[in-house]
Amino acid sequence: MVKIPNQMIILIPLNVRQALKRDTNIILRKADKGTTTVPLNIEDKIKEGQTQINYREHYRPLVSPMVEETNLRVHQLISELYLGNLIDEMTKT
Repeated sequence: MVKIPNQMIILIPLNVRQALKRDTNIILRKADKGTTTVPLNIEDKIKEGQTQINYREHYRPLVSPMVEETNLRVHQLISELYLGNLIDEMTKT
């Protein structure tokens, strides 16, 4: 993965930046708290993610989906925050 400092991105001609953005195999992402722009090859990023998922010490597949349970808990937390006047009506919805 090549890191290109933001200052260098500005120096890259506009047509080159546009070509990088149009290339469906490359994505440009902010890194290091937004101080650096990093071009990423999508295939490499997918392989990296798959490697992390396959490493069973840090990742275990769920026995069953947690969507409903998580949704219920999120709504409960939002209600608690609203009733405690920690968030307003607009934030609640």
